[in-house]
Formats: sequence, structure tokens, C-alpha cells
Amino acid sequence: MTAIARRTLIARIATLAIAVAIWFSAPPDPLTVQAWRLFAIFAATIFAVVVGALPILTASVLAIGIAVLTGIIPPAAAYTAFGNSTILLIVVAFEILGLVIRRSPKVKLVHGAAALAGLAAVFCLYEAGEHGGELVY
Repeated sequence: MTAIARRTLIARIATLAIAVAIWFSAPPDPLTVQAWRLFAIFAATIFAVVVGALPILTASVLAIGIAVLTGIIPPAAAYTAFGNSTILLIVVAFEILGLVIRRSPKVKLVHGAAALAGLAAVFCLYEAGEHGGELVY
């Protein structure tokens, strides 16, 4: 295992540890359990980006998915931003950026496949946002 891979693994384990510690700790008095757990997801997302455990796009989409799958926020509220064309353009720009900054043809092929998968996922989220959070396919 290389030094970079080891550092990334340690950063991911630390991110998970922080998320679990906040998630299972008692919330402060004015906060509900739902608000406290949403804060745990938010704090872990910011921490993951700052320490380099995950790229910002991956961390943010993962945070949205966790918030919806755990029932903290309803799907319609989570996917509302994806109904905005500006957000879709930002997501597509991040996907295409992965193609531009890499030099190896193999890496470009992998990033191209990831971009296509990402665009398909964004399309599904866009459709879900348009239909009140329900996937229609």
C-alpha cells in the first residue's frame, strides 16, 4: 500500500469515526435527534472534504443519499436542488473536469464511463425532483 493510499484510508476511517461518534451521542437540549443526525452527516461531509478522504462531489452526493436513506429528510426535499438547471450544470462540469485533467487513455476511459453513469444518475435525480421525490422509472 502506498503512502497516499494509506493516508486516504486513515482519513476515511477518521471521517467514519467522527460521523458515528456524533450520530450516537446525545443531542444538545434545543436540538431534536433528527437535527443532530443531520448535523452529523454535514460535519462528516465537511471533514471528509477538508482532510481529503473524498472529493467534494462524491462527499456531497453521498451525504444526500445517507440523509434520505436514513429518513432524516424526505426525498422531495433532498432532490429539490437537482431540479435547478444550474446545479445540473455544476455536476456535469465536475464530471467533465475529471476527463480533462487526466492524461492516460485508460484513466480517460474510466472517467468517461463514470461521467456517463453520473449523468444517468443526475437525470434520475432530476426526474425524481420533478415528480415529488418518487422515481418514475
